Amino acid sequence: MTPLHSFARKYPSALGLAGVKPIGRRKRRLPVTVCIAALCTEKNQPVVIVASDRMLTAGDIEFEPMQSKIYQLGPRLVALTAGDAAVQASVCRDTATTLQANSIGSATDAAQIYARTLNAYRCAAVEKSVLNPHGLDFKAFHDQQRNLAPDVVARLTEELAAFRLNVATIVAGIDSTGGHIYVINESALPSCNDTVGFAAIGYGSWHAESQFMFARYTVAWPVIPAFMLTYIAKKRAEVAPGVGEATDMAILSGRGFVRSEQTVLYGVQGIYQKMRSQQEKAVVEAYKELTALVEESMKPSAITPQQQQGTASEIKTAPKVSKKARLRKRKSQSRRD
Repeated sequence: MTPLHSFARKYPSALGLAGVKPIGRRKRRLPVTVCIAALCTEKNQPVVIVASDRMLTAGDIEFEPMQSKIYQLGPRLVALTAGDAAVQASVCRDTATTLQANSIGSATDAAQIYARTLNAYRCAAVEKSVLNPHGLDFKAFHDQQRNLAPDVVARLTEELAAFRLNVATIVAGIDSTGGHIYVINESALPSCNDTVGFAAIGYGSWHAESQFMFARYTVAWPVIPAFMLTYIAKKRAEVAPGVGEATDMAILSGRGFVRSEQTVLYGVQGIYQKMRSQQEKAVVEAYKELTALVEESMKPSAITPQQQQGTASEIKTAPKVSKKARLRKRKSQSRRD
C-alpha cells in the first residue's frame, strides 16, 4: 500500500474522500497502444522526436512482438501506427510506394496521401464486408436502391456508416517548411499539430499528452529535454490497459532519420528509474509532513480544566450593569454628540 493510500484510509475527510466509492474500471477502447511525436529545436533547426510501444492488434488478438511500429515513409518521414496491424501495413506500404514513385518529401503531402490511401482501403473493406454478401457493390447499391425494400436499404446504409477500421496514425517529418506532425484518425482527415508541438494516439494518449501539458511544453525546447520528456510520457502511458512496456524511439532532423539504439534506451531507462526513485522519496517525506500537520490540527484544546473553571467564575463574578446606568450612559453620549 502506498503512503497516499494509507493516509487516505486514516484521514479520509482531510482529503475530501469521505463517502467516496472506488470508480469501476472503464471499458477498453481501440486501438490499445500509445504512439507519441514531439517537435523541438536544435540550433534553430526543427527536429521531430517519436516514440511508441510494440503492442500490435490483429483482429481480436493483442501481442507484443520484437517489431517496431515506427514505419519509415521516406528519408525524413515516418508513420506511427495504432490499430489493426494488417490494415496499417497495407496502407503504409502503399503510401511509401506513392511517395517514392513521385519523389514527394513534403510532410503535408505525405499526410494527405496516407489519408487518401486509408480512405480507399476503408471503402474496399466496407464494400467487401457489408455489400458483397448481398451481391452488391457501391455502384449496384446506388443504382438499385429503388428496387430494394426500404428496410433493407436503411439497414445497409446504417451498417455502411457504422463500419470502423479502428486505426489511428501519426505522420511526422521534416521538409523545406520545417517540422510537422499530423494525426489521421478514422475519418481520414489529417489534423495538424504543429502549433501544439506534440501529439499522441492510442489508449495511452491521454496519459502521454498530460505529461507535455504539465511540463508546459513548446516547440522551442532543446532536443535532450524533449527526448527525455517524450520517454517519460511513454513510460507514464504504460499504466493504460493495452500499452506495452517495450519502447522504440527515433529522431528526425535535417540530417535524416535515426533510430535510437536499444543500448541508449537502456541507459535512458536507468535515468528514468533513478528519477522515479527520487520522486517517490520526496512524496513519502511530503506525506509524513502532511500527516504530522493533520494530527496536530486534530489535537484537543490545550486549556486545562482549572483554567476553564477560572474563566467561568470570572464571568459569573463580573459586575452587572443596571438598566438605569445604561440609560444614563446613552443620554450622556447623546448630549456630547
